Amino acid sequence: MGPYERRDAILAEIKANHSVRVAQLSDEFGVTRETIRQDLYYLDEQGAIRKVHGGAVDRTVLEDEYEKRATQHRKEKMSIAKKALKHIQKGMTIFIDYGTTNFFIAKALSQSDLEPITVVTDSLPVAATLASSPGKDVILLGGDLRKTERSLSGGLTLQAVDGIYMDVGFFGCGGISLNSGITNHDFSEVTVSKKSMSHCQETVLVADNSKFNLTTTYKTADFDDIDILITDYQLSEDFDKVCQIHNIEVDN
Repeated sequence: MGPYERRDAILAEIKANHSVRVAQLSDEFGVTRETIRQDLYYLDEQGAIRKVHGGAVDRTVLEDEYEKRATQHRKEKMSIAKKALKHIQKGMTIFIDYGTTNFFIAKALSQSDLEPITVVTDSLPVAATLASSPGKDVILLGGDLRKTERSLSGGLTLQAVDGIYMDVGFFGCGGISLNSGITNHDFSEVTVSKKSMSHCQETVLVADNSKFNLTTTYKTADFDDIDILITDYQLSEDFDKVCQIHNIEVDN
């Protein structure tokens, strides 16, 4: 059996069983474990599976709501993240809130030469992204875990924020509307965002074009609470006027 046929067979086995082990496949196909590892790396690079320690798993099984949202408007979020770095200076303590746009900010920061930086966050993906990045210290707030968002909130989180003050904070939203202001989906997370905003010298709202003219369930902030808006959205005349009235710097 050649490598192409073997990889097809491995992929079929992963689809059927959701996971495989390197040792098992080595015995089954009569090749070395290193050969199997190379097969799995190849399939992972093709996006067919996900290589994990000692084996591989079906990528579709691992995909969840957070990962799906991270792929939506990806280009716009990456552009916003690049702009966000312009508002960070070496030596700052910054807050990065939960949400997929903020995940891309953390990713861009991890690849930058901005250091030293202290990052305070209530997001597990943000903390994990920066965990091995030199010169970026991470303060992960404790609290109750919301699994779909991979964020921390609740009384313990609010208590932790009470003792921390930050130079600049980056916050996402579920919607931004002229009538409702800035809103989001989960009450407990919104409470943490509000508290964190009050502990930041400068508050930055990050929002791609899909968030405009939408209102979600819970009020996060008024336009008065925002210092900078980073977006890919070309503001309407009414939005532009509101930003001017409230002295919001627009970076689009």
